[in-house]
Amino acid sequence: MKVPQILLAAVLALVSYGHPSAIKADDSALKHDACERLEEVAREIMTHRQNGASVSSVMKMVTDMPESEKLSELLRSWVIYAYQFPRKVSFMRKDAIKEFGNKIALNCYQGMYD
Repeated sequence: MKVPQILLAAVLALVSYGHPSAIKADDSALKHDACERLEEVAREIMTHRQNGASVSSVMKMVTDMPESEKLSELLRSWVIYAYQFPRKVSFMRKDAIKEFGNKIALNCYQGMYD
């Protein structure tokens, strides 16, 4: 499975920013942008899940990306998390994708204030 461009772009942006909690307290715009990128990546992973891609193919996609091991580990955990949710009927897939992205983004935003 080819790595989608949006996923690559989002991951590259994350690598350049680092985790939002590592960004200086006065850089709230950067933290917000990093959380938005995480949400995009999460939605992309869940899109593959909801479209019927095998867990192995999505796991390979995120493992093969030439990024840091820590980031790869995070993405692999999201794949595992995404595949714990059932595949929805077609008219409910957009909601499942949006909800998964929101869960990841919420976790990110909460981490800003810890």
